[in-house]
Amino acid sequence: MSMVNHDGNAVLLGLAQWVLTGAVETGGSVTQIPVHTAKFQVGRRPDVNLSLPRNSVSKLHAELVNVDHLLIVRDLHSTNGTYVNGRRISEDTPIDEGDIVQFADAEFRVSRKQQTSVDQTMASSPEEWQWAISSINELLHQRQLIPFYQPIVELQGGTVIGYEVLARSAISRLATPYEMFQAAALMGVESALSVLSREMGLEQATSLTAPTKLFLNTHPAEHDGKGLVESLEKLLQSRSDLPIVLELHEGAITDLGQMRELRAELRRLRIGLAFDDFGAGQSRLVELAEIAPDYLKFDIGLIRDIHTSQPRRQLVGSILKLSGEMGITSLAEGIEQEAEAAVCREMGFTLAQGFYYGRPDRLTK
Repeated sequence: MSMVNHDGNAVLLGLAQWVLTGAVETGGSVTQIPVHTAKFQVGRRPDVNLSLPRNSVSKLHAELVNVDHLLIVRDLHSTNGTYVNGRRISEDTPIDEGDIVQFADAEFRVSRKQQTSVDQTMASSPEEWQWAISSINELLHQRQLIPFYQPIVELQGGTVIGYEVLARSAISRLATPYEMFQAAALMGVESALSVLSREMGLEQATSLTAPTKLFLNTHPAEHDGKGLVESLEKLLQSRSDLPIVLELHEGAITDLGQMRELRAELRRLRIGLAFDDFGAGQSRLVELAEIAPDYLKFDIGLIRDIHTSQPRRQLVGSILKLSGEMGITSLAEGIEQEAEAAVCREMGFTLAQGFYYGRPDRLTK
């Protein structure tokens, strides 16, 4: 839906808008700028839709054209160029959600959503934002993520039955999952990073074969169901011979209806379900009873030094008994010493994971 403003431009109304997110001025605050007209001009001039007061930007640098729900960027013979995901363009180029468009040295992330205000300041410094844009863009578009694998073993005998995939990268300041997802959160691309982690974790597990299982993580931003299921269907198209278990953090399980639907979809796809970090926050016993995952991963906070705490052993034992009666396989996370392993074996845990059995590392071929 659109209307015409006093300049003769069509103004987009009603539907979710395209939005550019970045710093208008060098060193300025990061803002979200809706692409609110069908032809949206960018340049140094004060009368264009997006005025960038930078010497590197041409007076009339580029324009964004909204055609049939597509957004196209067009360079207007600028001196220092217009770039999409790091590549200088010379012709009309479609851009999509998550792409990075750059007008000379001014970088913006493209997204699509309904805006409540024209100029919403982001809670981050310009330096942090610019670094996050370039680094996450490199990580996602050049697939610079490195999957590490941590063994999951049977407590009786120590046989490796599977591996959890953990994300790493060689990019400076993005080496750990925390650093990666912290930067991704600044740009709203946590789901894309999570999907990439699963894709590359499966791609690089070429040395693994059934019955060895691959435990793949999710991000709470994905838990609306539809996008997550679609990403898993695509994943199975690339390789369906390796058994997969999907891990959901217990704190993110808030909508029973959604979780029931997701559980049904996972069964259809023959993908197992694990509740991760159970006991890290509010232990969701109702969700545990209603959804009944295949695996229950007891949080490291419950397992660490469990041999020294009788009250904790009683608490864990009660949940362990309940989950066992429901046919759920129990897994003790974070085991670092034999004393912890011995108690978990005695209590009846089936599986274990932790530095005692192996640190996360690349798979050997």
